[in-house]
Amino acid sequence: MPKDDKPQIDTFKTKVTESGIVVTILTFLLTCLFKYFTRGAVPLDVRTITSSGLVCRSPTAVIQKWAINTFLPDADGRPAPVEYTLNHHKPHRLSLIDIDHRDMMMAVHVDNVLRGQTTDFAIDTNMDCGEDIGTCLQLNFSGGVVVVPPGDHTVKITWVGKEFVPGTNEMNWGGDYSRRFKWQIEGCS
Repeated sequence: MPKDDKPQIDTFKTKVTESGIVVTILTFLLTCLFKYFTRGAVPLDVRTITSSGLVCRSPTAVIQKWAINTFLPDADGRPAPVEYTLNHHKPHRLSLIDIDHRDMMMAVHVDNVLRGQTTDFAIDTNMDCGEDIGTCLQLNFSGGVVVVPPGDHTVKITWVGKEFVPGTNEMNWGGDYSRRFKWQIEGCS
C-alpha cells in the first residue's frame, strides 16, 4: 500500500464526520422551524363531532391559537351563542373544551345546521381544571372537534346545559353569569 493512502482515508473520515454534523444541525434547525410555525397547535384528543366525511390532514396551520371565550347571557337571560365566519380555501378544524368547572356541553352549528355536540359528562361544579387543556381532558370535561368544509361558512357554538332548576327549563348557574371554554381554529392541509 502506498504511503499517501492513509491521508486520503483520514480526509474521507473527516468529510464524513463533517457532513454528519451538518445533517444534524440542519435537522435541528428544521425541527425548530416546524415547532415555531406550528406553536399553539395542541391536539385535542376527543371525539370528532360529525364532519360529513371531511378529514383534516396534517400538518395543520394555526389560524387562531387556543384562546378563552365566554358564554354571556343575552336579553332573555339565556347564554348567547358564540359565532365566527371564515372563508377558507381548505377545510378547517375547530377544537373546543369546557374549562373551569365541569358544567357544560356545547353544540356546533355550521351555516345553521347542527353538526353535533361535545362529549357528554357527569356534572360536577366542584371539579375545577382551571384553563389547562390537558387537565380538563384528563378529568373528562366536555370537548370536541369539528371539521368545517372549505369555503365561506358561519360557525355557531351554543351552550348545551345540564344546570336547570329541577322540573323546569330555567337555568341555574348558582349566581354566576358566564361560562368559559377554550377553542382553537386550524387550517387543514
